[in-house]
Formats: sequence, C-alpha cells, structure tokens
Amino acid sequence: MFVQVSTQVQLRPWQVGKLTAAWNLYSTALDSITAERANLMERLKLALSACQSPQQQQHNSAGVALDNDGLINVASVAGSLVDVENSQQLDALLNRDEYYELCDMINANLAREDNIMILFDYAIGNMLDELQLALICVASWPYMPLLGCICKWLIESEVV
Repeated sequence: MFVQVSTQVQLRPWQVGKLTAAWNLYSTALDSITAERANLMERLKLALSACQSPQQQQHNSAGVALDNDGLINVASVAGSLVDVENSQQLDALLNRDEYYELCDMINANLAREDNIMILFDYAIGNMLDELQLALICVASWPYMPLLGCICKWLIESEVV
C-alpha cells in the first residue's frame, strides 16, 4: 500500500539527499537497538531456563508475559507451562535482581526505539513541504501514513 502512496509524491533533488541521510541514520540506530534487545532477550531466556524441566529445555524456548508487578506467566512457544506453581516459586528460582534489571533494560531499549521512530517521523515532516505531506495523508486514507515505509519507498524510487 505504501508503495502506491510513495508514487503520489515527487521529491526535489535536495530532499532525496536529506531523506537518504536521515534513513541511513535511522536504520543504523534501529539495527543497533534491535541487536541490543535480542541480546537482552537471550539473557532473559537463559535466566528463565532454570525454571523449565529438561524436556521443555530440549523442545521449547521460553516466552515471557509481563505486567506492572513483574512476571505473570512463563510459557514455551508450544504453550506448555514452566514447572512452577506460582510467581513465589518462580521468584525463588530466579535471581530477582537480575530479572528486574533485565526487564528494566528491555523497557529502556523499547523506549529508545520509540524515541528514534518519533524523531525520524519529525525529521521527515520537516523535510517534506505541506503539499507533499497532504498528498501522503490523502493517499494513505483511511490509514495513518507510516512515514518510515513511505520514506524508504521514496528513496528507492528516486535512486532507481
């Protein structure tokens, strides 16, 4: 859909260069954050693997559901539950400090990702003029325009 939206907008030569530079910064920052989050999730998975039976460890990878109070459910991808009856037993098995530190680090990572996405959208909004933004909004209707996707297609259509 956003490929079609991008065909509605013509970029000026100076916009192509600025959007390309912004896209390169954005994608590099996002790649770094994604790699960091994968590392944190792997560390959390290892911390939770102590709660699984040996059979579950061989066949499944742990998944985590969180709420404001912390861990509420630990389950495998296949849906089998971890061998603990309640969160108190789980707290006894886990190093609570490590668990909460990892959760805080994952939350901070997600917040940084949100901030980068917001800044990127803001930068695109400042690089495009009002008519270009209006064309994007009308062509995206009834959906909200995803400026990152549209920017990528705009750049690719100008480079080709």
